[in-house]
Amino acid sequence: MSYAADSNGERVYFERELSVTDSREQLYHLAKQCLEDSERWFGDSGKVHDLPHHGLGLGGETGEVLEIIKKIDRGSLDLSDPNVEEALALELTDVLIYVLNLAAILNIDLQQTYNQKRSINEDRFMRQRRERESR
Repeated sequence: MSYAADSNGERVYFERELSVTDSREQLYHLAKQCLEDSERWFGDSGKVHDLPHHGLGLGGETGEVLEIIKKIDRGSLDLSDPNVEEALALELTDVLIYVLNLAAILNIDLQQTYNQKRSINEDRFMRQRRERESR
């Protein structure tokens, strides 16, 4: 049995595995929902469809993720601490929200481009691995 989150964050269970079409539709709807949320929350700011705003926000949130990882690496935070794990999950989700907003603004099908990039990476990195192993 599989599950996905509905618009309220509640788990919705499926009797079957999600197909690629289902995944693509869910990713599209998630991106659309993120942009709709931004429009509702920040529509008065004039920044909702502003590419630099979302790009800079993505950078800032990525920095927050890296700050937690740096503290884990230095030993001042412990990933086995549920509070640290939750903080990292929430910051990663902030990164995802900005990525989804950018994809929605630019009308990018992330499932399609993920598959395309995965294929490119498969060819590239497997070729590099074969070269390393042949030395």
